[in-house]
Amino acid sequence: MTTLSPSITEALTWQISPLFVIFALICAGGHFYSITTISQHHHSLFKDRSPLNLIWYLIINTVLALNIWFIDLLLMLGTRPQFSIQSAYITWSLAVSFLSSFIFVLIFSQFKQHKLSQLLFIISSTLAISFIHLLTTLSLVSYNYFETDYLLFFTSMSLCLVGSLLLNEFSFKNQTFYDHKYYIALLLFSLCLVISYRINLSAFDVFSVPSLVTDSVLSQKALTAIAIVLFLAIINILLLISLHSYQKLKMQQQALDSAEQQLQKLQGNHSSLEQLAHYDTLTGLFNRHAFMDAFAARLTESKQSANKLAIMFIDLDNFKRINDSLGHSAGDELLRIISRRLRSVLRGHDLIGRIGGDEFCLVAPIGTTPEAKVIANRILHKMQEPITLSGHVANTTISIGISLFPYDGDNQELLIKNADHALYQSKGSGRNTLNFYSDYLQHKSHRELSLQKDLHSAITESQLFVEYQPVIDLKTKKLVSLEALVRWLHPQKGILTPEHFINIAEFNGFVALVDMWVIRQICRDIKALQALGSPLMISMNCSALNINNDNFIPESLAILDEEKIDYQWFCFELSESVLYEHRHKAPIFLSKLHESGLKLIVDDFGSGASSLIWLKTLPITQLKLDRSLLLDPNNPEDKEIVAALIAMSHKLGWQVTAKGIELSEQIELLNTELCDYAQGYMFGKPMPFTKIIKLLGK
Repeated sequence: MTTLSPSITEALTWQISPLFVIFALICAGGHFYSITTISQHHHSLFKDRSPLNLIWYLIINTVLALNIWFIDLLLMLGTRPQFSIQSAYITWSLAVSFLSSFIFVLIFSQFKQHKLSQLLFIISSTLAISFIHLLTTLSLVSYNYFETDYLLFFTSMSLCLVGSLLLNEFSFKNQTFYDHKYYIALLLFSLCLVISYRINLSAFDVFSVPSLVTDSVLSQKALTAIAIVLFLAIINILLLISLHSYQKLKMQQQALDSAEQQLQKLQGNHSSLEQLAHYDTLTGLFNRHAFMDAFAARLTESKQSANKLAIMFIDLDNFKRINDSLGHSAGDELLRIISRRLRSVLRGHDLIGRIGGDEFCLVAPIGTTPEAKVIANRILHKMQEPITLSGHVANTTISIGISLFPYDGDNQELLIKNADHALYQSKGSGRNTLNFYSDYLQHKSHRELSLQKDLHSAITESQLFVEYQPVIDLKTKKLVSLEALVRWLHPQKGILTPEHFINIAEFNGFVALVDMWVIRQICRDIKALQALGSPLMISMNCSALNINNDNFIPESLAILDEEKIDYQWFCFELSESVLYEHRHKAPIFLSKLHESGLKLIVDDFGSGASSLIWLKTLPITQLKLDRSLLLDPNNPEDKEIVAALIAMSHKLGWQVTAKGIELSEQIELLNTELCDYAQGYMFGKPMPFTKIIKLLGK
C-alpha cells in the first residue's frame, strides 16, 4: 500500500463545487449569528427553569445542531468525485452536533459567569467541530484506502480552534453587532469551518479514492443543497423571530407583574396612610408633627399630676462628614442604627421622635434631676459602640442638651428652646457630652450666637489678623521659624483668641474661610521676609474638619502657587489628639499632603493617647512636645520621659520642638537631651509681624 501525503498547498486545491462552498459559507455565517444573538439574550432566556424555558432549551439545541451538521453535509455533497456515503458515520456526526449544541446551551444557561466557562467552551467547540469533520470525512473513505496525514489533520483542528476563539470573543464578551469587527469575525469563522473541512478531506486523502459515482450526479445534488440552505435559513429566522417575540412577551409580563405590584401597593397605601402621618419612614420613630402632639399631651398630663419631665435634644456629631465621605445611603443606615440603639436603652414610657435630619428629641418622665443624667449617660455610652458603614468602622458620638419641666419652662416651646441652648453648649465643648440648661448657658449661648453672626463679616471686613510666635534653634539661639496664630479684632469685644471663635467657625462651616484667609496672609508675610533677605518657615494650625475636606489641600496649594511661594517655607500643624481621633482618615489626608510637597508638624505630642509606633507610619517631619511634659524639669520621671521621646524621635528622623518654655531649667534639660528647637514666652510671646521684623534687626 502506498502512503499518500498531499501537501497543504494541494489540500487547498478545492475539488468541491463552488456553489456548495458558497452555500456552506452562508450556513456557517448564519450559525455564527445565531449563537452570538442567543448569547446576547442569555440573562432573560436562561434565568429560570420554567416549562417554557425547557422548550426553548430543546429548540435552540436542535437548531444549532442542524446548523453545524448541515455545513459539513453540504460540503460532502459538493465533493468531486462523488462517493458512496457510509450512513453510520453520518449518524454519529449528527449525534456529535447535538452533543456540542447541548454543551453550548448548558454553558450559557448555567455557567456563563464562571471563570472557566470560556475555556470549556473553546475546548468543547474545537473538539466538536473537528470530530464532525472527521466523521463526515470518514463516511466518504473506503477502509481499503485509509491513510492519514496528521500534519493536515492538526492543521484542520487549528482552524477549528481559531473559529472557536472567534465565537468565544463575540459570545462571552457581549461585543456589539454594529461593530465592523463583528462582520469580519463572522466571515473568518465561516472560512475557518469550510477550509478546515477541506483540509480534513486531504488529510485522509479522499480525492485519491476511486469514485463510485459519476460527476453527472453532482448537479442533481444542487437542488438538495438549495433545500438544505432554505431549510436552515427558515429555522434560524424563525428562531430569532421567536426569540425577539419571547423577549417582548417577557417584558410585557414583567410590566404586567409590575403593574400588579403597584396595584397591591396602592391598595396597601390606604392602610398605611396613618402610619406615614405619624412615623418617620426612615427610622420608624415618631415624626416631628406626631412627636410634638404627643409631647403636648404628655406635658398636659404632667401639669395635672405634678410630675417632672426631662426634655433631651439629641444630635449626631459630624453627621455631615459621614454623608460627604461615605454617601447618603451610609448616612441613612447610620440614622437607622442610631434609632434602634435609642429604642434599646429607653424605657417603655419614654417618648422619642426624629424632629430633623440628624436630630432627635426625647421626653422622659423623671423623679429627680440625677435620674435625667443617668438616662443621658446611658444613651451616650450606647452610642460609643463602633458602627460599620460601607466597610468602614465609624466611631459615632452624639451631643445632648437637657431642659427640665417645670424648672426650665412650663410650655412646649420654651422647654425645647432651652434644651436646644444646652445642646449648643455640648457641641461647643467638644461634643460627645451632655449639658443641662442654665441661665449661664443661655447667656453664653446668646453671646456665641452673636459672635456667629459677626464672624463671617469679620473675614470680609479685615477684622482678622495674624500674630507670630518665634521658634528658636537651641544650638545657635537663632530664630529659625514662626508659628502663625490667628486673632480677631472684634469692634465691641476687642481682641479674641482662637479658643473664643474657632469652635464657632467649625460648627457653622466658616473654618475653611478662616484657614484660607490665614494661608494667604502667611504667604504675603513670607514674601516680605524673603524681600528682606531673612526667609523663615511659617507653620499654621490646621482644623480637624480639614481632614475630611477633600478641597482643603487643592485650595491651599492654589493659594501658595498664586502667591509664588516655595512649599519649603510653609507647613501645617495638627495636634496629636486630633490625629488619633481621626486615625482612620488621617493617614489618607497626610499622604495627600505629603504627595503635594507640604510638610506636617505633630503638635502637642504627649497629651493624647497615640504612640510613636503609630505615628511612625505617618509622613510627618517634626514633633512639638506638649508643654505639660516640661512643667517640672527637675522631676526625674518627667526627665526620663522627655529624654526617651527626643531620642526615639531622632531615630525616626524627626526634629523635636519643645513648647511652653519659660524657665532656664527647661532650657538646660533640653540642651542635655539634644532637643532641636524651642518656643515659649522665654523667647517671645505671639507678636505682630512688624515686631518680628524688628526682632530680625531689619
